[in-house]
Amino acid sequence: MKGQADNITMSGGGLYSLATLGAKHVIDKTIPRVLDALGESAAIKSDQTHFTFSDMGCADGGTSLELWRSVIGHLRQSTTSDIQVIYADQPRN
Repeated sequence: MKGQADNITMSGGGLYSLATLGAKHVIDKTIPRVLDALGESAAIKSDQTHFTFSDMGCADGGTSLELWRSVIGHLRQSTTSDIQVIYADQPRN
């Protein structure tokens, strides 16, 4: 079993996001494809009452923040439905 010293934990203040800036750049480059997929998806209808998205393994959330802002902005152009984004990571993070 891994000990506490083997576990990477969040220090707060976006330090993890700064340390993983490369991942943010990769995620940011996917934004046009994600928005295209949302636009073409038959599952996304303007009469939906709510949307729930989950970002699993998100650390402090900084690497995907622009993606979710873009998704929410895109959805807001066609709906006033409730939108929920669930950020989840390890309990210690």
